[in-house]
Amino acid sequence: ISREVTLQLLDTITDVAGYPTRLITRMLYGCGLRVSEPLNLRIKDLNLPQSKLIIRGAKGGKDRVVTLPCSLSAALETQVKHARAIWERDAAHGLPVEVPGQLARKYPKAPHSWQWAWVFPSRTPGKHPRTGQTVRFRMHEANVQRAVKHAARALDLDSLATPHILRHCYAAYRDWE
Repeated sequence: ISREVTLQLLDTITDVAGYPTRLITRMLYGCGLRVSEPLNLRIKDLNLPQSKLIIRGAKGGKDRVVTLPCSLSAALETQVKHARAIWERDAAHGLPVEVPGQLARKYPKAPHSWQWAWVFPSRTPGKHPRTGQTVRFRMHEANVQRAVKHAARALDLDSLATPHILRHCYAAYRDWE
């Protein structure tokens, strides 16, 4: 889609179900991310002073570093404060965050560590499918997909606009700031 339509789409996207989907879609476009990549961010993956994000286990299982546009820094700092409030409430109740693989067994404090907290946590905890333990997961992709779908409908772009199209638009229109 054209640059003008891309910017219209980004301006039309609103937050869905209390999640910062507007910020996430701007990250998809501004950093060239896949839809799951900003959702998988942990606090330890942010380097806000240098405007860098570490994308871990991306396609092909490789990590990469991406630059965060300056225009998104303030909104991401606000999101980190929101995530911190959720983490503090969870920590007070002994609720862990979900950590990958056997990491919780190797490092028992990791699920309760601020560094492992999600940047975009889910609103409610859930049961871990393997362990049955109640944990805090990250927000689900469906929220971002829903936000883009609603905005696309408003602009009559139904079949063209998906969260992934923003990654392609990033490659075509990098000078958006």
